[in-house]
Amino acid sequence: SVYGTIKSDWKKDKKALVWNITIPANTSAIVHLPAGDISAVSINKLKLNKASYTYSVEKNSIVLTLQSGFYTLNVK
Repeated sequence: SVYGTIKSDWKKDKKALVWNITIPANTSAIVHLPAGDISAVSINKLKLNKASYTYSVEKNSIVLTLQSGFYTLNVK
């Protein structure tokens, strides 16, 4: 982006999807996760239902709005 490099790196095994995302300053991102249940998602080791992130549930995905920063997302 014009504000800096957006980084995305993920890996998936039989147990979980782990997705590392870096969003540059003065930027936000909309992230779609393959999960229908918020209890399956954690951000930086904090369960989504206990975190203060903006999200919505759409069919079989969770849509997050993330501000600038580094995030490790886990979907089990």
